[in-house]
Amino acid sequence: MDSIVDEELINGLSQRDVLEELSVVPSNAEIKMTIKQLTNGKSSGNDGILAEIYKCGSSLLLRKLCELFSLIWELGSVPQEFKDASIVHLYKNKSNKCECDNYRGISLLCVAGKILRMVILNRLNDALDILVLLESQCGFRAGRGTVNIIFSQRQLQEKGLEHKRDLFVTSVDLTKIFDTVSRGALWVVPGKLGVLEKVLDVIISFHQGMMASTRSGEEVSDYSQFQMGQKKGCVLAPLLFALYFSVILSIREGAKFAYKTGGGLFNQQRFKAKTKTLVQTVRDLLLSDDCALVAHILEDMQWILDNFSRASKAFRLNISIKKTELVHQPIRDHPPAVPPTVYADGKALKTVSSFIYLGSIVSNDIKVNKEIEPRMGKASSAFGKLYHRLLEQPQRIVESESL
Repeated sequence: MDSIVDEELINGLSQRDVLEELSVVPSNAEIKMTIKQLTNGKSSGNDGILAEIYKCGSSLLLRKLCELFSLIWELGSVPQEFKDASIVHLYKNKSNKCECDNYRGISLLCVAGKILRMVILNRLNDALDILVLLESQCGFRAGRGTVNIIFSQRQLQEKGLEHKRDLFVTSVDLTKIFDTVSRGALWVVPGKLGVLEKVLDVIISFHQGMMASTRSGEEVSDYSQFQMGQKKGCVLAPLLFALYFSVILSIREGAKFAYKTGGGLFNQQRFKAKTKTLVQTVRDLLLSDDCALVAHILEDMQWILDNFSRASKAFRLNISIKKTELVHQPIRDHPPAVPPTVYADGKALKTVSSFIYLGSIVSNDIKVNKEIEPRMGKASSAFGKLYHRLLEQPQRIVESESL
């Protein structure tokens, strides 16, 4: 059953102006542009039709797709084939392979349905990007990505050392967020943000009555109905979670740093002039449903974490105490006598010297040795495999040189 969110909390959200531009029926040009955005080499859904088929299709295929999407837009409902999924499990490349928690499930979806989802996604991104999404949210937004988050995190660490400020970074892990998130709240939040009911009907239709089978090797299970959570593999899911976090993260304290843009970047004297610099408060570093909270003072970090935990519970999401960790970067040469501790739901979080966030190592000494050395090892290993497979065979060396 779907988890229930407090109605008083939902009703307390302010209603934004309706975005009328979202209601227009998808056009041929819009669908054609969306098809070009499809990635080659990806698995298909149960129908076996790959993205390459649509990308190489004729104008007749495009016209038929447009007619189908127009009918869906009018009825507010998608075909069952657009809803159903085939779930495969992928190993996370960490810890014990015998533990189910070390695998993630990915939903393989019909590509035609994915095209319609991407049409809706592009429209929502254009309409809600600046107005609604948090500035710190870099997930699935044009011109932003993992690199921006990693750069911001390291800038905070460097400036903390430079200005002799403590820095606390908490990597928050929400327990099985894709599987437990309330669908009801996921539909209500976009509506409060101005998304028209016509568009919401289509989005909801992708999930209502969804059936899924599980695939393991050559074996395929029977179909089962899913009534809660989101599909990992649905292009709309990251944006819906980003909107969700926009509501949850209504907190104020964080890590402050001064910055300037424009000419004279290396003129340090300008940082002393109040008219030449801006002060920005950073409280979180977000990439879709991945979240790191930051603060200069331990009490502020505890306050931020309490607010985050309270808001998450209101939306029926739970913090994983086991996977949520704190890194404290102290002032240089002034380590604390006792490691600092913060609490979530009354339980102490683990304080560590480093953790991995978005594939990058966040360390309390800012050194990148721990990150560079494993990458060098992986590169050497990859080259070794390439050498044995290709370069040891003389005929292939000749072919490579001829290219």
